[in-house]
Amino acid sequence: MARSVMVGAANTGEAKPDSVLVIENRRMPSTDYFVRHHVARFGVPVRVVDGTEPPVDTDVLTAGSLVVFVRYIEPRWARVVAAVRDQLAGVVLFMDDDLLDWGALSGLPMRYRYKIWRLTLRRKKWLRAMNARLWVSNEYLANKYVAFKPTVIAAAPSSEVLQRRPGVRIFYHGTASHADEIHWLAPIIRRVQEQSADTFFEIFGRAGVNRTFKDIPRTAVLHPMSWPNYLAYTSLGGLQIGLAPLIPGRFSAGRSSTKFFDFVRCGAVGIYSDVAPYAGFVRNGVDGLLLKNDPDAWVEAILGLVGDREARERMAQAAAKRVGVEQPGA
Repeated sequence: MARSVMVGAANTGEAKPDSVLVIENRRMPSTDYFVRHHVARFGVPVRVVDGTEPPVDTDVLTAGSLVVFVRYIEPRWARVVAAVRDQLAGVVLFMDDDLLDWGALSGLPMRYRYKIWRLTLRRKKWLRAMNARLWVSNEYLANKYVAFKPTVIAAAPSSEVLQRRPGVRIFYHGTASHADEIHWLAPIIRRVQEQSADTFFEIFGRAGVNRTFKDIPRTAVLHPMSWPNYLAYTSLGGLQIGLAPLIPGRFSAGRSSTKFFDFVRCGAVGIYSDVAPYAGFVRNGVDGLLLKNDPDAWVEAILGLVGDREARERMAQAAAKRVGVEQPGA
C-alpha cells in the first residue's frame, strides 16, 4: 500500500523532479535511515510503495517523477518503469551494501545471495538501459561504481525512527508442545495488533512459529532458550500481559499452573483459560483473569487490560503478594 507525504524544500544539488516514487520491499530500514530524508530535500510530493505488491495503480508513475528503488528491483516494477522511462525524471537504485558484485557476496548464506542476484545483481544491464544512477551510503561504494554517477547520501533518520515508544508488551511463552495454543492465538493477536497501535507481542518458536506470526505487526518471535537463560531473561521485567491459553486434550490434561509463577517473575498480569489447572487456582479478577476459550472474549480482555493500567498493576501485585514477592507496578 502506498504512503503519500509532502516534504519540505531544500537544494539537493540534483535536478529537481516533479515528484518522487520510492519503491521498497515492505518497510525497510534503508528507507528510514537514508532515503526518506534525502528525497525530502527535493521539496516535492513523495510516495512510498511496497515493491512486493503488484503495481496496479499506474498513476503512481507520473510524468516527471523520479523513481527510487531501495536495494531491490522487483521484476514487475522493472517492466512498468521501463515502459514509461522516457516520461520519467530519472531512475535511481539506492544501495547500503555491495549488491552489484557477485564476488562481494561470497560467504553470505546461499539463500540471501540468490535473493540479491535475483532482485538486484542481474539488473545491472537493466540499470544501464534505464540510464539509472546510484545513491550509495559510503565512499567505498561510490568509488567502486563510479560509472553509475553515484551520490553518497548520509544516514539521517527521523525522530520517529529514533524515539523510544511507550507501549504494553503482551507475551506468550509456550514451548513446541503448545502447537495448538500457538495456532489458536495467532488470529487473536492479529486482531489485537490491528486494533491497538500501542501493543507489542512476543512469542518463542522456531521457523514454523515465525511463518505464522511474521506478518503480524509489532511482533517478535524469539528463539527458544534454556531454562537458566529464560529465568534470567524474564526476571528483567518489562512485560505487562502474559497469556496462558490451554486447549483441552490428553496431553494438556497433565499441565500444571507454573505459568502463574512465570508471570509473577515478569511482573505481569496473566490471562488464563478457564480450565484446569488454572480454574480453581487463579482468582478471577483478583490475581489474573480466567476466560473461556472464546477468541472474541480474549481480544476484548487483552484490549481491556491494555487500556487499564490500574487493573494490570492491581492484579499483578496481588499475584506477587500471594506468593510472597514484592513487585513494582505492571
